[in-house]
Amino acid sequence: MLKPRPRHKTAMALGISVILLSACASAAPSPSITPSPSTSASTGPAASSVSAVGSSTPNPSVASGSPVAAAKPGASAFSNTPAGPKVRIRLGATSVPTLALQVAADAKLYEKNGMNPDAQPFTGAASALIAAVVSNEIDIGQVGTEGVLGAIAHGAPLVFVGALMPEMYGIEMAGPDIKQVTDLKGKTILISGFGNAEHFKTRKAIALGGLDPDKDVTYRSIQEPGLAGRLAAVTSGQAAALQANPPDDLVAEKAGLHALVDLSQLHVPYPGSSLFVTKSYLAAHRATVLQFLRATTEAIALVQKDPAQGASSVLKWTKSDDRVAAQHSVDWFKSSAPKLPAMTLDGLKNVQDVVAAQDPEASKLDLATILDTSLTDELQKSGFVDQVNAH
Repeated sequence: MLKPRPRHKTAMALGISVILLSACASAAPSPSITPSPSTSASTGPAASSVSAVGSSTPNPSVASGSPVAAAKPGASAFSNTPAGPKVRIRLGATSVPTLALQVAADAKLYEKNGMNPDAQPFTGAASALIAAVVSNEIDIGQVGTEGVLGAIAHGAPLVFVGALMPEMYGIEMAGPDIKQVTDLKGKTILISGFGNAEHFKTRKAIALGGLDPDKDVTYRSIQEPGLAGRLAAVTSGQAAALQANPPDDLVAEKAGLHALVDLSQLHVPYPGSSLFVTKSYLAAHRATVLQFLRATTEAIALVQKDPAQGASSVLKWTKSDDRVAAQHSVDWFKSSAPKLPAMTLDGLKNVQDVVAAQDPEASKLDLATILDTSLTDELQKSGFVDQVNAH
């Protein structure tokens, strides 16, 4: 039986007429810190008709766990002196799960690892960011895994190289009368849509908490943007629980709710905030992608050692002056983020199941051809992860 967690443990569719449904969007909407909303790439239902660059046929050279055609970079690939063309990195959201990319930019860890970075938030829809990577306008992209997988299912020549949050995350919030998951029996739980990632995560939490997610609770879809509509539904008694991401859980607490389950502590593989490139870019610039992942890994470790740097980046990238919310976000990140931004096949299979429920084409994908784990495997085996996390 799950118990309340401690306070701080706390499609784009390629083709003429295919639309990636909003039900395949990420889980609870990426929150913003008041007073200014974060800039994020929307994962809403936007049709995007773009021309693929290169072949969309799966390339054996980027199969999971296997090296890409280019040789492994030598030590010179990690010179502290940036050289070569700009590496265009775009963040689909400036929310807490993407903090590592924000810190890597602010602390100049990309440059430290030999890159010449151009890291910025992307202000358009998620489908537009994915299309920009496909058309070589962006080199490395970050956005919800569901949208990228849906695009690949319709011919986009993309490959995953990692995930900032390899496991499902979010915080299930409930009213004061709900002390544990079993107290939700016979109650209504709010979700952002049926068959999407948030629905998947909520069902997992209910099942692991000892209830039957199909029989013991009722789900109500509420798609009103922002937290206000959800809070009103719970505080008025129309629903018993909702899902939020930091720092929105602080807002929910002020409204009288409390954290029932921190989903990140359940350790269910479900990659969020995916990192992806085109297959052709990975084949030609493997060393650069490895440098990027090194910098990202080092940034995760830096937040653990220097939370003030993390809080500074939260305030900067969200354009906020709420230091309490920033520190809370960093505390959650420290307890939830992995040491290595690696994506697993098991996790990607869970995403595939969610996407395939709305888009059957996704079920036909051979996941081993769209996930390259060789780079994060190399960082792990080389001792780099242990090195940057040493005290």
